[in-house]
Amino acid sequence: MKTSLIILLILSTIPSALAAGFVAKTYPLDDEKTQLMTLTQTIKKDDATETLFGVFTNMKNEPILTDKAILKNGKAVRYEIQDLQMNEGGVVEIRDGRIFYSYTRNGKTKTDDEKAPDADKMFFPATTNNWITDRLDKLIAGEKISGRIISPDRMETIGFDYEKVNQPDDKTNDSIYLIKMSASSPFIRWSLKKCFSRSIKNPDV
Repeated sequence: MKTSLIILLILSTIPSALAAGFVAKTYPLDDEKTQLMTLTQTIKKDDATETLFGVFTNMKNEPILTDKAILKNGKAVRYEIQDLQMNEGGVVEIRDGRIFYSYTRNGKTKTDDEKAPDADKMFFPATTNNWITDRLDKLIAGEKISGRIISPDRMETIGFDYEKVNQPDDKTNDSIYLIKMSASSPFIRWSLKKCFSRSIKNPDV
């Protein structure tokens, strides 16, 4: 449970409009001075296939987690994650209308599968911001949208609702929008702190 949800919280701080790869510093939501870790993500595009490689490093510049997401025509196809601190990881594959999970923890591998939700509704932890960016115009217009993040360690999808909220007066910027993410499940919503995504409308600003 912790792995995927933590990734979601971390990725919610990344400027969504960047497409060729980026380096992002992450901070607690209520403390913009204490850096937690750094994410370096590179993106490789080959015709209809897009591959995102992510490396999370701690403050000693040591890698603590790696992931790889593959999209075809913008749709989730495969995801790999390796938690180097916990020595665990897994693979998710989507094919024939189903999601297939395999996750290894404490030397034991568990597998499961389930019917996949609508392809436009689901995304990997590494592609959260891509998914938000593709729907940013609807969010800016005041529409609330719903999606499901694929959790490798929980071996299920988790529903989230997204909506634009007003930024504090001292951080208002016409080119940046603050997106609130709320878990659809009351239990998960209770267990998580609020999470927000700052989405850049114009990457040249």
